[in-house]
Amino acid sequence: MAHDYVPDWLARLADGSTLILETKGYESAEDRAKPAAAQKWVDAVNNAGGMGRWRYHVNYDPHGLAEELKRL
Repeated sequence: MAHDYVPDWLARLADGSTLILETKGYESAEDRAKPAAAQKWVDAVNNAGGMGRWRYHVNYDPHGLAEELKRL
């Protein structure tokens, strides 16, 4: 069965990397599986090279998002 995945945001960070950003108000069982799969994809893309550097992050507090992005 094929699954489509559309991230909430793609952001270009100051260091030139591309961030896949998910925003969540809570975490379900399905949400726990998604970060592991997304990080596996990011690691594979980064190891393959040629597509820039990618990162993945989940934000649970929109009020703290600006600070989280600064740390990334």
